[in-house]
Amino acid sequence: MPFSPSEISPAWYAVYAQVRHESRVYSRLIAKSLECLFPQMERWSRRRDRRKKIQVPMFPGYLFVRTALDNYQQVKILQTPGVVSF
Repeated sequence: MPFSPSEISPAWYAVYAQVRHESRVYSRLIAKSLECLFPQMERWSRRRDRRKKIQVPMFPGYLFVRTALDNYQQVKILQTPGVVSF
């Protein structure tokens, strides 16, 4: 007997994104009304003549999506530009 979407409980899934495109993918998934997590940390960046704090991904190449994963949601996520796989 197949499950209906209301019977599947939401869980967190790791989404692999193209390298250095994590923030764009995060914005696109948020625009699709998905609950996302993109953990970042501050780090000092050293430029030629100055130092500056920048935000870098805590897990480069990955972000997290909380959803009840059915076929529709899986295709919706995988069709997002920049998403490589789960």
